[in-house]
Amino acid sequence: MKKIIVKLKVEIKYLISKIRMHNKKFDVSVMSIEETLNKIIDSEISIIRFGDGEFSIMGGGNACLFQSYSHDLRDKLVETVNDVKNDKVLICLPETMVSLKPFKKSTQKFWTITFAENYHTYKDNSNSDYRYGNAFVSRPYMIYKDKSQCEKYFELLKKAFANKEVVIIEGEYSRSGVGNDLFSGAKSVERIICPAENAWSKYDEILNAALKLRKDKLILTSIGPTSKPLAMQLIRNGYRVLDMGHIDSEYEWFLSNATKKEKINGKHTAEVDDNDIQECLDSSYINSIICTVKGN
Repeated sequence: MKKIIVKLKVEIKYLISKIRMHNKKFDVSVMSIEETLNKIIDSEISIIRFGDGEFSIMGGGNACLFQSYSHDLRDKLVETVNDVKNDKVLICLPETMVSLKPFKKSTQKFWTITFAENYHTYKDNSNSDYRYGNAFVSRPYMIYKDKSQCEKYFELLKKAFANKEVVIIEGEYSRSGVGNDLFSGAKSVERIICPAENAWSKYDEILNAALKLRKDKLILTSIGPTSKPLAMQLIRNGYRVLDMGHIDSEYEWFLSNATKKEKINGKHTAEVDDNDIQECLDSSYINSIICTVKGN
């Protein structure tokens, strides 16, 4: 009965949001996933992705379960998303701002509600004169109706990592690439491990750890909204950064042909209850850790 009531509330909220969004559009241009991936590969540009969590914070709300609201973080996100004149970085926005048609019904409902709740935040922090990358470059599988191109997308992603000395800045339980071949073509993989929650509270320590890296390393960030200002500061200091977020969860779901977001054993799973993650004993993972920034 409880599930039925929750589902009914969502449906009502969706219908109200659909009415509120009638005739409201965003005047933005967003590349396809393939265009974004090819730009990453061909131009060696950095990318910073903005999604619902970041826009929620910019609108004054909480982002997600693992990052609480901070006014300082809000200001940094607004500054970063609007830095569209920096030719070293490609700012990426959700493809849903252009059209909801390619997405599953559940995704369409989610984004309709999200846009209705935060319409002016999205509108005020997007630029009609800029050609944005696709923020779903790291979410190319689960939310789309047509999954026929997913294998190609993941192969292009692997190409972006190939022969690179990769450093992954990630949460304590993310364990990106552990148990799969996502980074098998990389020359090396190292990790800076950050708190699983509220990474923003340790921003200075994370930044200082990253600034000790050689500038020929390819840095991947996966620490939620904190990734965005962190990536921009590193880019301004001469590093190349790919803000990849939950790419590992997407790849795992793709490999298992999952039809819904489901728990991935042994690591953090995007948007799934996974409070009982066990210690990772994988020697290659343990040996890849070059620095750990402890939480509060």
